[in-house]
Amino acid sequence: MSWDAAGLLLPPVPRELAYQLIRFDPMAYGSQQLDPSDREDWLTRAKDPQAKTAVAFGHFGHGVNCWYLCYQLVRGPLAIFLRQSFGGVYNDTDAETTQFNTTVERLEELIVYADFAVQEGRLKPGQRLILAIDVNGPSGWEVSPNGTWRDNENPIELVMRAIGSK
Repeated sequence: MSWDAAGLLLPPVPRELAYQLIRFDPMAYGSQQLDPSDREDWLTRAKDPQAKTAVAFGHFGHGVNCWYLCYQLVRGPLAIFLRQSFGGVYNDTDAETTQFNTTVERLEELIVYADFAVQEGRLKPGQRLILAIDVNGPSGWEVSPNGTWRDNENPIELVMRAIGSK
């Protein structure tokens, strides 16, 4: 599967990371070799204010129906984890493609809005928005450090409102 042939938008890669992208698996890319499906590792890095800026994404799974598109980003005021079903033989690939592309477009906006939120003082230095959209685990968000996790199946819209975007 290629992203283009599947009709998938590439997940957002911040400009400063674009030239660092490597292909480390037939369907995995990143600024360093990370497992984009490893939520625990991502969360550890997301909560570490000294974590190295990184992005990774890919198509992962096993069997006939356990396949996912995964994306993770840790960068400045924002950490994102996305795991969405894609490509199982019993799934509606057209609907999954639309859902993924819509999510990717909103994540692109969120990256820009998070930077503006810092510039405008809505996110204080050292704070990081942590957002997870995960078909296999709780979706939601928090502001780290010391934030309270808020479960929500569609946390992007809540996060956008929380940082004062439209």
